Amino acid sequence: ENLNLEQRKAALHRNGPAVVFAGAGSGKTKVIITRIASLVSEGVHPQSLLAVTFTNKAAKEMRERLLTIDQALFGVQVGTFHSACARWLREFSSELGFSSDFTIYDDKDSLQAVKVILKEFKDHILDDSPRDYLNAIGRAKTYACLPAEAENLLRTDPDFFPPLGVEVYKKYQAYLMNCNAMDFSDLLMNMLILLRSHKLIRK
Repeated sequence: ENLNLEQRKAALHRNGPAVVFAGAGSGKTKVIITRIASLVSEGVHPQSLLAVTFTNKAAKEMRERLLTIDQALFGVQVGTFHSACARWLREFSSELGFSSDFTIYDDKDSLQAVKVILKEFKDHILDDSPRDYLNAIGRAKTYACLPAEAENLLRTDPDFFPPLGVEVYKKYQAYLMNCNAMDFSDLLMNMLILLRSHKLIRK
């Protein structure tokens, strides 16, 4: 009742996927909250619903607004893309060779790891900074490109990595594996890999 016609269409859409395009402050969150509440009122179990957003602040707001409608909506999974993937990876990380208590490296940890690895290349003159290497690795992970596939990126863009960047990427991933750690980009890439390659996990 609090939605306009277009918002109501989005909140009540049921058959197949829907994409809503709307500007800031136009009520997108209100539509998502109403859609979730509507689905639960129709018998969908709260724990079978997932809502993801980009920031912790937005996720917190969404959870709070759901609970103002009905405390029964507490079971709805609401979080950022990274937190949702981290939660699933805790359950399925053994499929990738990690234990469930893996460490999540922040930017500072990742940068320190790259610095350690670059010392192994002390016989080479590398003008690029550790940050340049880390940024290139992050871009590769955005394409879900593992080290073994990283050469493909150089074929389309010879400047994608700094000098010896593919080797640094390989050693960086081995370093993380040895430390039972993933960086922020790994949370998304590794979950995507699992969803693509494991039918049971997809299910």
